[in-house]
Amino acid sequence: MALSFRDVLVRLGGHAALGGVSGELAAGKITAILGPNGAGKSTLLACLAGLRRPEAGTILLDGQPLASIAPRIRAQTIGFLPQRGEVHWDLRVDALIALGRLPFHQNWGQSAEDAKAIAAAMQASDCAHLSQRGALGLSGGEQARVLLARVLAGQPKWLLADEPLANLDPGHQLDVLEIFRSCAQAGMGIGLVVHDLGLAARLADHIILLHQGHVLAEGPCALVLSPANLAMAFGVEAQLNQDENGRPRLDVLRRIPAKR
Repeated sequence: MALSFRDVLVRLGGHAALGGVSGELAAGKITAILGPNGAGKSTLLACLAGLRRPEAGTILLDGQPLASIAPRIRAQTIGFLPQRGEVHWDLRVDALIALGRLPFHQNWGQSAEDAKAIAAAMQASDCAHLSQRGALGLSGGEQARVLLARVLAGQPKWLLADEPLANLDPGHQLDVLEIFRSCAQAGMGIGLVVHDLGLAARLADHIILLHQGHVLAEGPCALVLSPANLAMAFGVEAQLNQDENGRPRLDVLRRIPAKR
């Protein structure tokens, strides 16, 4: 199973945010989408989620054009966590998380399967203790975990998240990373936009590196996070090493002075 994009072109304000890019996310793998500010990361993620239709090119879900899939089926299959998820109504937390089950509802009411999925999502995101509270009274980090639980409650085959760790403290960042690993091990395809290169090196099975609206490199960590690619994309001198446990560790050494 794969979620792929072929020759995707998106213009924003006359500028090519994505200039005909191609690549692929695999089921059961964590794909990190990297790139400097303005590289097109969030735009690509929105296209993959079916929230933005490219001007040209195709998004394919298991070989089928995403645009041809019924919205309800698409919502059951792909879960999307936006960069700045906002809560606009003071719903009780358990009711907010239950919204993740809406694509499966044929009638009003919550089924036993719904209740089981909601409880599992709250447990995974460490927000079961918040279930009776109003969503607007939560901290930013608590809201972030609740919104993740809402996505997980839908039990999607694909989870796409834009900067999912931005509002979390270090402990809950580690918890969420473990959720992503567990989901991938269970067969879910994970696509994450992240800015932390070191995090991507430790977490991702596959990396797509964007630069100026194009795919600069795609593949495993060791291939993509090369000194040459990091210098071109981010203007930094960096090296990919291993920590004491043999896990990838990216050391950013210095900023490369701009040529005058």
